Amino acid sequence: YMDGDEDDIELPFWDVQKNHWAYESIQKAYILNLISPSPHFYPDKPITKAEFLTMISRVEKIQVLFKVTFDND
Repeated sequence: YMDGDEDDIELPFWDVQKNHWAYESIQKAYILNLISPSPHFYPDKPITKAEFLTMISRVEKIQVLFKVTFDND
């Protein structure tokens, strides 16, 4: 999909409109399978550490074999 046909890909998120400032970035992340299809994306909500680590693991194709904890959670 990353050969210029991205405009043809519709996002499954009802809360991300084409005029949203991050639409193209969200669309690319969806095409690359960094984010999962869901009816809600909440584009203006900060991502959690768990969501960030999930995206990173998908990029690197890392299988998480241990539990990550944070002191401030």
